[in-house]
Amino acid sequence: MGYTDKTKICIARTDIIDECLFNAFYEKVSEERRVRTDAYRFDKDRRLSLGAEILLTETLRRYGFDPKDGFRLGKGENGKPYLDGQDDIYFNLSHSGDYVMCAVSDRDIGCDIQKTERMNLKTAERFFLKQEYETITGQESDEKIRDMFFRYWVLKECFLKVTGRGLAMPLNSFEIITGDEVSIVQNYDNRNYYFREFSLDGYKAAVCTADRICDADIEEIDLRNARI
Repeated sequence: MGYTDKTKICIARTDIIDECLFNAFYEKVSEERRVRTDAYRFDKDRRLSLGAEILLTETLRRYGFDPKDGFRLGKGENGKPYLDGQDDIYFNLSHSGDYVMCAVSDRDIGCDIQKTERMNLKTAERFFLKQEYETITGQESDEKIRDMFFRYWVLKECFLKVTGRGLAMPLNSFEIITGDEVSIVQNYDNRNYYFREFSLDGYKAAVCTADRICDADIEEIDLRNARI
């Protein structure tokens, strides 16, 4: 089909979406996305919702799939979205703060982005494995503790998302091994999973791919230039 086999990872700010651009985006997104957007109370969340689908369109275009004729989204057993009728294209979306993130690949992929401002160590103590919690709290400064907390968070989240299990899989049912190269100990299946991490100003982000290492860099897109 002419698609590149290189994974594409894109992020975009949504705080630049003004009223005029919001209305233009609203007219172009799917009916399901409009319903989801309308359900949010705050404008910030509404911009994130709309921006996610616009970023998906832009990332697909960069991947080599022309979405000009539209596309339909389906949902897997645990709610993971997929492109209906496109068995060789996988994608995942995430958003936090003012950013949306999208990853598109020819293999299963999960992505996650988190703004690194509010940290709750009780969350790690309750939901992470003991050794993971001890690694976090064993850091030598509050800044490094926060950094490690969000590092574990995005790594765990993107693994949950690549499997399609989401919250159906407990966070303490698998172990993330941090270091120069991230690895995972899990009993979900016998596939190999690979991680790639990104540090942004005030954010942590990561992708997890199945079976093959991801070598893609992250690209920031200005949604004001989106081809809608």
